[in-house]
Amino acid sequence: MLFRSHTQTPPDEALPDTVLDAPPYYRMFGGVYNNIIHCATCACSASRFEHFTTLQLDLVPGVDTMEQLVTSRFEPEPCDRAYKCNNNNCHARGTHTKRCHIARWPHVLVVHLKRWKFNDRTRTRMKIDDFVRFPVTYRVSPDIIYNLRSIVVHRGRANGGHYVAYTRDEAHGWLRYDDARTPEQTPTAHVLKQCPYMLLFFYEQDC
Repeated sequence: MLFRSHTQTPPDEALPDTVLDAPPYYRMFGGVYNNIIHCATCACSASRFEHFTTLQLDLVPGVDTMEQLVTSRFEPEPCDRAYKCNNNNCHARGTHTKRCHIARWPHVLVVHLKRWKFNDRTRTRMKIDDFVRFPVTYRVSPDIIYNLRSIVVHRGRANGGHYVAYTRDEAHGWLRYDDARTPEQTPTAHVLKQCPYMLLFFYEQDC
């Protein structure tokens, strides 16, 4: 599945200094969001760029693939009705829509599925164990393709547990890392049946 609507890449002169002067870490793991607010009354738009190093995705009931969660993450939504248009000839309220898209994708994409939620009734954290299918190859566009390299899985409940990592090695395929145990070779099919924690997906962009 392609997400062409999320891949508009602005020229450097369109980005603020806070984005252009980012630390070296961002050159590898950093991407750029473009947050756009659109007024339906006067058709004006305002945008704001910001860094991100982790693509955080809320789990949505009935949505069981990572690609669908990405689409859901970038759906437009109405602004607060009290929001006022800054256009001098408009000043309308309650007619604004906000939308975010990725203006620049990072070289290494880290995806975080948010598996924790707070229960207001019990005042405790809860873990969401819903299964989400994720691809080995993630095609953002014809020119931006990521290969899955590693996942981190949390075993246990929200208040405690254990972490296991699966990492793909070019020479040995998928390896399972579990504390001090010797890494074990693992079939791809087994990896794809996991319910990664948080989630932390590491994708390495093809160059």
